[in-house]
Amino acid sequence: AVTGVQTCALPIFLGYGAMRFPLLPGSKQIDEEKSLELIDYAYNNGINYFDTAYFYHEQTSEGFLKKALSRYPRDSFFLADKMPPGEINCEADLDRVFDEQLARCGVDYFDYYLIHFITKRTIDRVEKHNFHGVLRRKQQEGKLRWLGFSFHDRPELLAWFVDKYAFDFAQIQLNYL
Repeated sequence: AVTGVQTCALPIFLGYGAMRFPLLPGSKQIDEEKSLELIDYAYNNGINYFDTAYFYHEQTSEGFLKKALSRYPRDSFFLADKMPPGEINCEADLDRVFDEQLARCGVDYFDYYLIHFITKRTIDRVEKHNFHGVLRRKQQEGKLRWLGFSFHDRPELLAWFVDKYAFDFAQIQLNYL
């Protein structure tokens, strides 16, 4: 059993991931026309949680979501983004990347913000550069509402991580099969 996990009244979402938008033929560029249609369809049919990350679509997903979601009232959807451990070499990088992400997305705050890709290979960097402390400060400043992490490793590391740090939520890989 995983210890250190507290239950809270966070909602469960059916969301839209911004990792795999349609591309223009023969390129890696997002097909904005088709992708805007998909976002509009999702939004107009009840999807209100949109998830992106720094490196999705070669760092263009956040900017595309800015264009797509700016057409809707900010309080009508939830936006999630993720801090990339591989991009961080010192605590100041956390501020730089976070501010860049806010600008790319065209928002003043994130509803959900995750430390991305917690694994045995990334955990040392996450600890060394105080990801948890810096991001809790961002939360206190009102720049993110809920702090979490995405996890991609063994259950033993997950148990250790949640025992050591307090988070509001976690995104884990789960295969029902």
